[in-house]
Amino acid sequence: MRDSTKVIIGFGSIWGLFAFGGMLFSSFTVGANDSAPEVLAILLYGLTILPSCILAIWFMSYAALWLMLLAPITAIGLVYQTIHSGTAGDYWTALGGVAEALIVAAIPGIIGLLLFRRRGDAVHSPEKSDFQYVPSSRFMCVLRMMSFIMRKGKRHSCELRPSPECCCSLRVCLPR
Repeated sequence: MRDSTKVIIGFGSIWGLFAFGGMLFSSFTVGANDSAPEVLAILLYGLTILPSCILAIWFMSYAALWLMLLAPITAIGLVYQTIHSGTAGDYWTALGGVAEALIVAAIPGIIGLLLFRRRGDAVHSPEKSDFQYVPSSRFMCVLRMMSFIMRKGKRHSCELRPSPECCCSLRVCLPR
């Protein structure tokens, strides 16, 4: 797993803890002025971000898709509540509330999008030994292989074998 993927999962986990704490505190103040879409959005937001980021270690695609799906659900619930309880005539306050709701709702979507782009880095269980990581650019893989052969091939007898890390092959070099 790449370091950048670990950072994305770590940031998502920290944000998930923050969202879980916010959900716990807001659950004490749920009353008659709160709407059902807002309560559902807050519950889903607080209860699923951290588990999704932990699940992303093994099943990155599923976790990324859920986080991207969570963003519009949260946005609809929070924006609905902002408009539902908006103050009459104070448009700037309502606009600020909508902007805040959209920013908060966009964070899991961004985390999900970043994880979706890194979905080939997931750690797979030992039963799935046939998993093969394919880099995003086959050209870069071939370029790395050729540069290795050009550097080491003169002094060594290089043999190309299939590799699970690269789409091309593993370089096994033996001294001549």
